[in-house]
Amino acid sequence: MTHEEAQALLEAYVDDQLDVGDTLKIEEHLGECERCRAWREERVALSAKIRSVPLRFSLPPEMAQSIRKSLQPARAAPVRPPWIPALAAGVVMGLLGLWVGHSLPDRSGEGDEWINAYVRSTLSARPVDVLSSSHHTVRPWLSGKLPFSPPVPELSDQGDSLLGGRADYIDRRPVAALRYQHGNHQIDVFIWPNSQGAPPKDSETAVEGFHLMTAQVPGFNAVMVSDLDAAELRAFHDRWQQRAAAP
Repeated sequence: MTHEEAQALLEAYVDDQLDVGDTLKIEEHLGECERCRAWREERVALSAKIRSVPLRFSLPPEMAQSIRKSLQPARAAPVRPPWIPALAAGVVMGLLGLWVGHSLPDRSGEGDEWINAYVRSTLSARPVDVLSSSHHTVRPWLSGKLPFSPPVPELSDQGDSLLGGRADYIDRRPVAALRYQHGNHQIDVFIWPNSQGAPPKDSETAVEGFHLMTAQVPGFNAVMVSDLDAAELRAFHDRWQQRAAAP
């Protein structure tokens, strides 16, 4: 089994969706390929992290007690106007809305759409549409799907492996998305022509463990997103920008 064939089946292997024959082939390949083993370990860790996140929020004890009291009927009033339950329910909903509004993080930053796109693709069973480490394959595929031909630099000689690309639509514009592997981390580079809008105003930002950086090469803007730390992503940014700007 070639490396490209194995990469196409890794998602199904992690999800236990392969038959016995393909499973044995993948496991044989994993025994020989350090890069695929690292990818599998990262995906298993990510799945475990997602499953560990609680999907329910508990009300603070004081608020729960206050809500229970507000719902208890008044013993001294045998007859009560019909609008009292509606008023109590309105108060409860208002308190809940106030509590949730203060509890949830503020996610209205300009870079959120790019980070959300990176997270969605990372959780997807198919994070790239064209799986290849060659710009001779990725660039023509993207050029056929988008109204422009983006730069697709190869950086494997510098430790950054091109995994492939996909077409995406972010911030009301079509963009090319390149995915690179750096160690156990993945990086998305979103690219679009200068004529189709400017990049986010903040050239560097961090949101909940993800980092975003912008770049510019002749004729194109780019946004890079990864869970790499800021220093490592900045180093990748410089390598990518230099190679993409080369004639």
